[in-house]
Amino acid sequence: MKFLLGFMSLLAGLTFMACSSGNDDDQGNKPAPPDPVVPTPDNGSYVATKLMGVVTSYGAPLKGVTVTNGTLTAKTDANGVFTFDRVNVVGGRAVLKFSKRGFINIVRSRPLVEDDLWDVAMIPEDNWIVSHETFSSSEARSLDLYGGMNVKMPNAYKVEETGAAYTGNVSATLVYLDPDDEDFYDYMPGGDFAAIRADNSEAQLITYGMVYVELTGDNGEKLQLADGKTATLTFPIPDRLKSKTPEQIPLWSFDEETGLWKEEGVATLQGTVYVGEVSHFSWANLDYPEKRATLNVTVQDSNGKPLPFIPVVLDDEVTYRSNSSGKFQCNVPANTAMDAVVKTESYANLTAPVKVAVPALDGGSTKNITITLPATAIVSGKVTNEGSGSKIVGITIFYGEYNENTSTVYSDMYGNYQIYAPIGYTGEATVVARAADGTRATQTVTLDGTDKTVNLTINSESIAAGAGQIIITYEDGETEPINLPEISAENTWSGASIVKGNILSVNVDIHDFFDRRMDRLSFEIPNYSTSQEVYDNVSINYNWESNMGWTNIIAIAKVNVVYKNKRYFISFKKAQGTLDRQGYTEKVTLDAEFNVPELSQEN
Repeated sequence: MKFLLGFMSLLAGLTFMACSSGNDDDQGNKPAPPDPVVPTPDNGSYVATKLMGVVTSYGAPLKGVTVTNGTLTAKTDANGVFTFDRVNVVGGRAVLKFSKRGFINIVRSRPLVEDDLWDVAMIPEDNWIVSHETFSSSEARSLDLYGGMNVKMPNAYKVEETGAAYTGNVSATLVYLDPDDEDFYDYMPGGDFAAIRADNSEAQLITYGMVYVELTGDNGEKLQLADGKTATLTFPIPDRLKSKTPEQIPLWSFDEETGLWKEEGVATLQGTVYVGEVSHFSWANLDYPEKRATLNVTVQDSNGKPLPFIPVVLDDEVTYRSNSSGKFQCNVPANTAMDAVVKTESYANLTAPVKVAVPALDGGSTKNITITLPATAIVSGKVTNEGSGSKIVGITIFYGEYNENTSTVYSDMYGNYQIYAPIGYTGEATVVARAADGTRATQTVTLDGTDKTVNLTINSESIAAGAGQIIITYEDGETEPINLPEISAENTWSGASIVKGNILSVNVDIHDFFDRRMDRLSFEIPNYSTSQEVYDNVSINYNWESNMGWTNIIAIAKVNVVYKNKRYFISFKKAQGTLDRQGYTEKVTLDAEFNVPELSQEN
């Protein structure tokens, strides 16, 4: 299981796949900006445009994330996908908030672009970079975080909502994001390092690290530092920036309403660290401000054909995607050389990334570059959903002797898709479409270097049919439904069997490559009889292992079992239990209704 999960994590790129050579044009050639930029609307208004995104954690799709867009909300499906057909904007920027129980909330913000596609990653609260501390509000504490970060807390706090003085225990959740880490950009708030200085001028930031601190009281109330009190932040210097250590660097806080960083203090170099103070907490950022330059990027293949929706990473930090015309425009910090990179997992399963050098630019200047990737065939078409579920589906190509696969891409809101075939491969392949409820459609195609059209039909419902459903309800009322696939008697891992004539043993396994998660529901009923339908105090065990580690729920239930036509029809309601996620515990309830076949005693 652990090997399979590790293998899955390698395949968790969210769109197409990468590589080859590129060239750049002369600085100073300033064409019109690439076409998809939407005119800046008034602050707080809605623009009719499509915005779609995929939310992941450790590369696995994350379902049940609440995405807030102004006054609108959406939930990610089992593919981690969310969509909006209008977007609330502030100062020409789309600002979206992402929240889910057990994860650090995040706000992402980018300039509004027509028919945009966002990649968002969330940090689980049990991630090794997350610290949890509890201490008395009257006690000054020094908290050491991952990576050498330190936060010195004062001894006075207030309730954030009312401003009233707080006494009691303080629970602190802290995260330090190290710019040397590969996944730094995936987890950071904002998204493009856009900032406003204390004099209201614009800046583009070069980050030396970020820290998140959330404070809560005994009753879950949000806390802040008391008026007149400060916390001292000590930032280590990232390895990549140890040659650039000015005497002072501004501190910034993240404005969740505008999606911009705001200058709010300064940190001073003290030996090998920077030290500064803050008077309130959310995200605090140690960043050097530069003027802005503009970069226009074109992504094309070796035949000059534009390549849409290709992720391009700048300076090992910020990721942008080419639009439907194979272009994008972005701001970059002046006086900073960097590489524009298409990674191997981003285009056609190549083995070496493509890098195009971007020289240091003057503030206010514009640079045009072209990234050229090897030409490959395109498989495109439409997936028609005849059911009531979402029209958005994940598309993957499986091929070769060892059943290799491309990364999964997602269709648009109408089922239209485009995926790049693996470079250098000819022969039979299988195109697989998977809906959010797990329903799939497949078609075999022969890849021969030419473009292919593959149209598929799927019947996906909002709630899967299959064997049934389990619903987890958390303490705050949030629910998580888990749809169970149809289970056949030939599946020796799932079903029910009578052990020694009077013990009913039930096991349901869900091994789903696309979800990158393995679930199991199991329980036993002693003294079982087909003439009895209700059993009290049955211990239910529900657990799963994914790229995020293991989670286990143990609950006590009154179970109803009806035996008919060699199948067991099982249900229970509001079973009280405890969730344990690698040491993090929480009270939950379980509801379930499903059926499983009778298995032979040998199974």
